[in-house]
Amino acid sequence: MTYGAIVSWIVWKRVQHPALWHRLVYGFLTCYFTLSIPIHIRTYFTGSPDFVSAFPIWYSAAILPIMAGLLIFAMRLRFKDSAE
Repeated sequence: MTYGAIVSWIVWKRVQHPALWHRLVYGFLTCYFTLSIPIHIRTYFTGSPDFVSAFPIWYSAAILPIMAGLLIFAMRLRFKDSAE
């Protein structure tokens, strides 16, 4: 997650954003990675994912299509040529 967050911020200007919605989704993905770092660090050091119980049981099923969409979005990213 840390690597994904750092690289997402570094390559922001190299990613081709054909429309505003694309820039917004990429921004959401970048912020999502960045904001999840403290959660992962806390879980690593405490060894306890107790905060997960704050989410309803159906949350996991509801978030799967969103995560699949973000994965497909990330796999289809295009980058500008370095000459530009």
